[in-house]
Amino acid sequence: SSTYIGGLIGYSYYSNKSNYYPSITKCYNTGELRSNGNEYTYIGGIMGSFSSWRSDGYGYASFTIMSCYNKGKIISTGESLRYVYSGGIVGGCSTSASSSSSTSTSSSFRTQIQNCYNEGLIQVTSTEGIYCGGITGRISSSGMYSITNYSFSYVENCYNKGNINAFENISNSIYPYIGGIAGNAEATTITG
Repeated sequence: SSTYIGGLIGYSYYSNKSNYYPSITKCYNTGELRSNGNEYTYIGGIMGSFSSWRSDGYGYASFTIMSCYNKGKIISTGESLRYVYSGGIVGGCSTSASSSSSTSTSSSFRTQIQNCYNEGLIQVTSTEGIYCGGITGRISSSGMYSITNYSFSYVENCYNKGNINAFENISNSIYPYIGGIAGNAEATTITG
């Protein structure tokens, strides 16, 4: 089972909603967040996880976190903890689109994190699968056919001042993904 923990929101998801623009703006967290879940833990200073999906390949579907910050500690530990997505702002986020038509296009399927920062400690102890970043543990976008040209995400004008401590307690686990801004980023542009 999955665990979702956020300073404001644990988990948000939507699918096949055209011209939909959810956002979080000018929010902050200073409290400590802690998880000792078993598998697939998403934990972030503002939001644990966000995901969206469009199957028809038309319209707009984007999510924005803007001008937010975290100063609280984010700690994930557990003897059987596996696959942890931990970030100062959001643990993990993804947007995706697909279509059966090779001629369909989209204007926007993306996650945008802008003008955010983290100053809190991020600490993870896991048996395997660590995605840990000062802003986000993992951010990704995906698309099919021509949608691919429009399905991408941004991290803009963000910074991290918090310490990141990540430990894997067995030697044969998969490689950890750790970064000052993003632990793992796919189809994403990161700019200062």
